[in-house]
Amino acid sequence: MPHPAGADPRPLTGEPLALDLLNTRWVDAEGPRDLLASLDGLALWLGSPPVREQTGPLTPAADRATLDRLLETRTALGALASAAALVAPRS
Repeated sequence: MPHPAGADPRPLTGEPLALDLLNTRWVDAEGPRDLLASLDGLALWLGSPPVREQTGPLTPAADRATLDRLLETRTALGALASAAALVAPRS
């Protein structure tokens, strides 16, 4: 189901910036979703409160270069989170 323009479709928002970036991918009843699959999604994420709070008036452009850097960063953060989960002590 399409979401209204400008509405953030993610089920979990407002987390610290790194976690908010990881939360740009999620699974819902329609299957896997990725907010950063388009420049429109990138613009939505860049305009979100967690990003605006960190960047202030210096919000990066919603262009291909920014998207490529964020996808690279998200991949690295995901790898770190996965590695940490493998070594975390279990109760």
